[in-house]
Amino acid sequence: MKLCHKCKAEWKGITQPGTKETCVKCGEDLHICLNCRLYDNHKPYQCMETDIDPVKNKERYNFCEHFQFKNTSIPESSKPNPAGSKNAFNNLFKKQ
Repeated sequence: MKLCHKCKAEWKGITQPGTKETCVKCGEDLHICLNCRLYDNHKPYQCMETDIDPVKNKERYNFCEHFQFKNTSIPESSKPNPAGSKNAFNNLFKKQ
């Protein structure tokens, strides 16, 4: 699924987000390097694409023509687990 980098809300658009399109939940820009499948912090200019103009602010919209919204899955550890939370709370106050 395609998730907003900032709030992790799912973006349900059919095509790529427009340059100035924003998240319906938090209002942050969606067409940003941090939402792009080509973003790689270990590459020059933090991008796997070699034929690009460098983008200074990775968290603001840009006009990169190579943008591809990355598919992300929510890790199991991030999903709510009410039973696990209750057990952790009880263990915190357990007498030893």
